[in-house]
Amino acid sequence: MITPSQTSSKVRLMFDSINDICHQVVDFLKAESIETNPKAYEVGDLFARSLIDILGACVFGIKVDSFKESNNTYYKNAKEISCLASLGFNVRMIGGAICPKLMKFLGINLLNVDKVEFLKNLVLSNIKTRRSTKAKHSDFIQFLSDVHEKEGINQNLTSSEFSDDNIAYECIFLLLVGLEATTSVLNFLAYELAKNPLIQEKLFEEIQTFREELKEGKLSYEILLNMKYLDMVVSEGLRKWPSFAYHDRICTKDYTMEYETGKTYTFNKGDVIWIPFVDYHRNPKYFLHPENFDPERFSRKSSFN
Repeated sequence: MITPSQTSSKVRLMFDSINDICHQVVDFLKAESIETNPKAYEVGDLFARSLIDILGACVFGIKVDSFKESNNTYYKNAKEISCLASLGFNVRMIGGAICPKLMKFLGINLLNVDKVEFLKNLVLSNIKTRRSTKAKHSDFIQFLSDVHEKEGINQNLTSSEFSDDNIAYECIFLLLVGLEATTSVLNFLAYELAKNPLIQEKLFEEIQTFREELKEGKLSYEILLNMKYLDMVVSEGLRKWPSFAYHDRICTKDYTMEYETGKTYTFNKGDVIWIPFVDYHRNPKYFLHPENFDPERFSRKSSFN
């Protein structure tokens, strides 16, 4: 259900909202530096608040400022439900994977039910208001609502497959997979740039070059796509510090794999396969000197490509 809405054209439409939130953060930091003098910030919290506000605008269709209103209800619920690195969440996730029937029998849910209900009602209320006012917005709720109305009819899908509840759950899913993962990547990127001042300087120079092309001080989607070194830095960050340790897939048919040693292993239909990203990303067979942070390996001249 997510796939039809996640096209570059729709991301482009949401870009202004993302840009506005970024300016909102910069304005807050500037104002604070004037009022209280420059100070140190915990980058994890800085990135998390920024991303929660971006997700609020682009996914849930609401305008929030989690810097000026640091304990607003949306921020607190979004932050708590998306804490996927906590011990409690991981214990529940492992329990659900190993013995799902027991977890269901004991009434143990993967996520906090109250937080899910709050976010769900937030989306449902937004959908109801838009239908009554016939308002159109460039956000995820609008895109899924359009899919609901158009593709659901074209593909003869049942109403339950494109229900408002499903739209709400898709929005919550994006919050879950987007917030923690993106915050983690940004944290590590900040760490690597601090450790590698030459890379930081080269990235700064590229930003300064494109700054001259900005209209009214605003970054455009097209200019962002042309920032090649920025793309290389982010790609290297994702290589060295992937958002997730592994990815899983379900085998759709029996398949026998032969290894270089001559041994074979048969995967049966229905088997769950875990693909360990870190093992591949840190393997010198695929990435020379994998412990180094080297954006140049993602350049067009690199033999890696």
